[in-house]
Amino acid sequence: EINKENGGHDAKESVVLLLGRSYERLQQYDYAISVYKEYLKSNSKSANISNQLGMCQINKGKFYLDSGNDEEAGNAFGEAIVTFDAAIGLNDSSVQQALMFNRICAYEYKGDFAGAKSLMDEYMQIYPLDKVAADEGIFLKTR
Repeated sequence: EINKENGGHDAKESVVLLLGRSYERLQQYDYAISVYKEYLKSNSKSANISNQLGMCQINKGKFYLDSGNDEEAGNAFGEAIVTFDAAIGLNDSSVQQALMFNRICAYEYKGDFAGAKSLMDEYMQIYPLDKVAADEGIFLKTR
């Protein structure tokens, strides 16, 4: 069932997002990740849930960075990149721009500034009017 008032997403997807984000707010990233992945098992074409999963993986990585666990942080950022890559392949125009930008951020957090810059150049070809991304691109040129 499609809920038009929720950007065309079904009601179950809304519940999954609410539950997952609640776990994220509590910094229980593994629980949130499991909620998103469980939903994606039967709804693999949900770019919206995939985007949130990738963001959760980034937040998990930032949590590990803050606690000094660089190896686990790198793993989490790598998982986010894989998630964003797969979701971008779905070609869902409603979240494609967010997915592409978030993937760039995951590369930055992972410390792969050359990869992030290359992806930013591609992104700016598609979305030249994105001022936030343009500013981020300037940052990447200094890396």
